Amino acid sequence: MSMTDRSADLPERPGYRRLTRSRTDRMIAGVCGGFAAYSGIDANIVRLVMVLLAVLGGGGAVLYLVAWVIVPIEDAGEAADNGKY
Repeated sequence: MSMTDRSADLPERPGYRRLTRSRTDRMIAGVCGGFAAYSGIDANIVRLVMVLLAVLGGGGAVLYLVAWVIVPIEDAGEAADNGKY
């Protein structure tokens, strides 16, 4: 079965997760909250690492801005399914 044969409302595979920006766990754009939900770690730890990267060379700020542009925002349905919305 090819990708075009599959119905649009069916998930690709069980347990499929994709990286999205969080609608609910956000300080600025939801990048750290989304990455924390995707990886299963605390969002505050991700935020602390990003701040340290930003202070110690500026890489964190660039990485955050790139993720803000590239990573899509979480659907409202996904947020409701996760019990966050």
